[in-house]
Amino acid sequence: MGEQYSNHNQEQRESKRELDFNKLQRLKENLMKLEKSAIDEVDEATQSMRGSIQAMGFGITPVPQSDDDEQ
Repeated sequence: MGEQYSNHNQEQRESKRELDFNKLQRLKENLMKLEKSAIDEVDEATQSMRGSIQAMGFGITPVPQSDDDEQ
């Protein structure tokens, strides 16, 4: 009788562990989607900001590099 009781407890622990693992997998996937969404929003805002800056005539120009650096 003791064996059946310990087997039942073992099965319950394994079942709970599996449920917890699946829950964590879903949480991980949701966090990855949220991260991607946040990055997409920042990229879109950055592009919008660059367009606005250029439309106002304050375009960003690269700084020319001089040959003095090589000497």
